[in-house]
Amino acid sequence: MSFNNSNDYKIQTLFTLIIILFPMIGFAQKNKFKNVEEYSRWLMGYHENPQPDLLFTAFIYGVTNKEIGQSDGITLVISFFGSIFRTDGAIMMNFYDKVKTYKSGNIYQGFIASLWMANTTSSKALMERLLEDKGKKNRKGDQNESEKPFDIYNDPISDPTELDMIWADFFATGNSEDIKRIIKVLPSNNMISNAAKWSLTSNGIHYKKVFSIIQLESIENDNELIRKMLKELLIEINSN
Repeated sequence: MSFNNSNDYKIQTLFTLIIILFPMIGFAQKNKFKNVEEYSRWLMGYHENPQPDLLFTAFIYGVTNKEIGQSDGITLVISFFGSIFRTDGAIMMNFYDKVKTYKSGNIYQGFIASLWMANTTSSKALMERLLEDKGKKNRKGDQNESEKPFDIYNDPISDPTELDMIWADFFATGNSEDIKRIIKVLPSNNMISNAAKWSLTSNGIHYKKVFSIIQLESIENDNELIRKMLKELLIEINSN
């Protein structure tokens, strides 16, 4: 399933927008999001400050906000909630109970896509159940269950958008292996490695855990070239 109309790593993506706007004044946590900037900070900072009670509010905002949709940021949003569902079945079921009462196509499609992205036995079963409940099992535009989403843990990274999916998992879970997986593509010397370098630098500036992993891998990684590249990244990070 594709959520991005282009393979280019455009600055219009929500991910880039977040990095650009992050240095702005900190925001106070509230029950509602006033704008995309506030929402973006909350989503990317979730691994540091989990707030499960706000997840459904954040989901509704993310899948219905026009600015996010127009920036192709829906990839990051769907991937984020796919990771939430992958790690917490109770939250996934709570979403199901709420989503089935909504009539909005964006909310329904966003939930189906997030279940698909979670790619677990329970999420696929729930996706089928929702399709049947809505009487839309064969409706054109619903997710084709024969398709497989990008496996953030195992599939080769062939597009910068897939890096965003891995980052979304980190933002949702704080999983250190996500950062290590991104680090592995640094020596590729292509569009993927350039995107990885940029995102590691940006997030290394803003998040202590990302910085700590980069710092540790610059010493302990088995690949000499990667160690060298990470040391160069640390110089850039520390200069900001």
